[in-house]
Amino acid sequence: MEQKGRLIVLLLIAAISLVAIPGIWLIGSRKNNSASERLDQFNMAKSELAARDLQIYWIGEMPEDLRGLEDVMTVLSPGEITSDNMPVRVPDFHFTTYNENGDITSENIPREYAGSLLIVIYNVDVLSKDEIDILRDCVTDNGVKILAIGEGSVGLVRDMLMYSRDLRSNKSFFYELGQGYINSPLDGDKITKGGIDFGEEFVSYINTLFGYNVQETE
Repeated sequence: MEQKGRLIVLLLIAAISLVAIPGIWLIGSRKNNSASERLDQFNMAKSELAARDLQIYWIGEMPEDLRGLEDVMTVLSPGEITSDNMPVRVPDFHFTTYNENGDITSENIPREYAGSLLIVIYNVDVLSKDEIDILRDCVTDNGVKILAIGEGSVGLVRDMLMYSRDLRSNKSFFYELGQGYINSPLDGDKITKGGIDFGEEFVSYINTLFGYNVQETE
C-alpha cells in the first residue's frame, strides 16, 4: 500500500508538471513576444521621427535607447557649445564688414535650419557663461524651443530664463518664446526608469510637440 501511495503521488506530480511546464513556457513566450513587439514598434517610431524635417540639439550624453535618431540630432557635451554649431539667429542676407585697410573684420552668412528645431539639455548641471549666452540667443532671439531633462538641467534653464527655481521636484521643463513654460511635460517616473520607458516617452512627446502624424512620414 505504501509503495502504491508513493506511485500515485509521483503520477500526480508528473501530471501537474505536464500541465504546468507548458503553461509557464507559454507565459514566458508571450512575455518575450510582447517585449519584442514593443521594441519593434519603438524602433519604427524612431525611424519615422528620423525622417522628419527636424533637428534636435542634444546637450549632454545621449541615452543608448535613442540610438537611431542620429540623422536628426546634433549631440554636444558641455564645453562644445558654440554659435557655429547651435541654431543662433543669423541675418537673412550675406554681408561682410571691412576695416579701413580693406581687411575683413566680420562676416555674416545666412544659414538654413530644419523646419522644426528643439534644444534638449539632458542631465547637465553647469554650463559656462558664454554657452548660456548662446543658448539664450537661440531661445529668446531665434525662438527655438528648449526642453530640460533632469533636475539640474531644469534649474539651469530656469536660471537662464530668469525664472525663480521651483521648490517642487521637476524632472523636466519646457519653454517656448511667446508661449511660456510647462513644468514636468515628461513623465517623471519614466525619466527615472530610463531605457525604453524613457525612449518611448521622449519620442511620443516630440511627435505631440510638433504635431507629427506618426502613421506617415513626409
